[in-house]
Amino acid sequence: MNVTAPETAAQLPLIRAFVCAAALACSAQASAQSEGGTAMSLDELEAHIAEQKAALDTVIENRELTARKAESISEALEQAKAREAEVQAELETLCDDREKLEPGTKEACLKQNGG
Repeated sequence: MNVTAPETAAQLPLIRAFVCAAALACSAQASAQSEGGTAMSLDELEAHIAEQKAALDTVIENRELTARKAESISEALEQAKAREAEVQAELETLCDDREKLEPGTKEACLKQNGG
């Protein structure tokens, strides 16, 4: 599973811009009034937008870190599967050799050794 497909990587700046714009628009609209129902001053609104932008940046960083970790785990899993296939092939070879020496033992050999 490729978490960072080329198509997704190419779209990432567009996705970021959209998410940022949407978050800022929603934040500004929802926070245009304080809890008391009065309008926020420009400084308060700018501070709130800055806080929301910082929170969004943190979310994006976390998402990117998670994607890198997922890619690393996927690579490790692929390597483990490849190694398992190698071990299985080696087991079958050994059981085939044993079958030549002791006919009728291949199935028992494979079962006994997890094959």
